[in-house]
Amino acid sequence: MIPARLPRQTSDRTHPQGEGGGSDSEVGTNVCLHQIRAGIEGVLALLKQLSVRSEECFSALCLLGMVQAKLAELMDAGPLSA
Repeated sequence: MIPARLPRQTSDRTHPQGEGGGSDSEVGTNVCLHQIRAGIEGVLALLKQLSVRSEECFSALCLLGMVQAKLAELMDAGPLSA
């Protein structure tokens, strides 16, 4: 089963967390990071289901979970520039 795609950001140039400000490249970078974060969450949900039967999926789940935690930490620290 393939998850539904996220809607594309077209003309909305606001900061995804509602803070506003920043250059277009900063806003674009942060929007992209939020989309990546949402995608990781979907993959983690799938891996969680599959990890019950597969040690490889469990390993991937652990690794991607660490990547997600680091991404969240970086995003929570403030806007990232391109």
